[in-house]
Amino acid sequence: MKRLLLVLICAVMLAPPLLAQADVDCAEPVEIWEIQGSGEVANCLNQTIITEDNIVTLVGTAGFFIQTPPERSDDDSLTSDGLYVYLERSPNDWGILVGDRVDVRGRVSEY
Repeated sequence: MKRLLLVLICAVMLAPPLLAQADVDCAEPVEIWEIQGSGEVANCLNQTIITEDNIVTLVGTAGFFIQTPPERSDDDSLTSDGLYVYLERSPNDWGILVGDRVDVRGRVSEY
């Protein structure tokens, strides 16, 4: 089941970035790897974005992880195809399950 969620997107930077950010039009739907970018901070930081048709890969207590489907990956080792979506409450309240395809609209933040 595909859903549109209004949430806070957390760009989780797991490794030190090596390159500057790319130009991204945050007003249009963006891919996860465009949000994460390869710079020192996430692209579209503190802006509201939409990312569409991504796969829920893990459900936690206050949010869930989404991943770009493999066919849309940029195949760049300096960017990430995954994001944590923070809900401030249990994803179970929203009926979110691993394997769901979701559209997400939310403000980009780093954690």
